[in-house]
Amino acid sequence: MLCKELGQYEEARVHFVLCKYVRNEKGWTVPESIINTINDLNKIIGNNKEPSSLKEALSICQSEWSKLLGKENDLRNLSYKKRKVKKGLVGKVSLGRSDRPYCFIITKDEQSFFCSKSDLPPDMIDGNEVTFDAIPSFDKKKNKESWKASNIRHCT
Repeated sequence: MLCKELGQYEEARVHFVLCKYVRNEKGWTVPESIINTINDLNKIIGNNKEPSSLKEALSICQSEWSKLLGKENDLRNLSYKKRKVKKGLVGKVSLGRSDRPYCFIITKDEQSFFCSKSDLPPDMIDGNEVTFDAIPSFDKKKNKESWKASNIRHCT
């Protein structure tokens, strides 16, 4: 809707078309208002050449989103590179669910560090105390800076 209000008619159309394809794929009805908006945008643009598949519409939208997020991503990357590695931390491994490829290492002060299970020593069990380094990372799910455990080894 915002793209339409800003006069970015092709961008608006592709977002509405993406919505239509997602709803169709999920087996949901496509509201008349979405179909009418797509038709109105086709008239404004002067052609009916809208994306022909969900994959194509998603690809175009992702390209638009990347352009919009470009400046934010640049700032995030600069901040990410300024943080220093934390070395020699100590914590306990919390393996979590066995079907997940990741776990966490929790320090005595309750800080939590993301860890890939494949980065653990092979004989690691839940609750083992480890020494590790923490490298700067970015939590995409929470959209904020975080830390990832690396160089994980048994405490001696």
